[in-house]
Amino acid sequence: SAIASFSSEMVTEPAPEIDERVCRSPSPAANQQAMSELGYATPPLNNSDLKQRGLYWVESV
Repeated sequence: SAIASFSSEMVTEPAPEIDERVCRSPSPAANQQAMSELGYATPPLNNSDLKQRGLYWVESV
């Protein structure tokens, strides 16, 4: 199954807490929950939103 993993290539401002809590989350719902808990007013809901923040999901085989 596909696993969402963190890629640092496009990150302009590294955020370890986001790496730990969000980018290793197994699902968009878990990602949204983690972002909410970290205090983000508008949690990303999909890859497009993540890319705007300099983060994106990578599917590993």
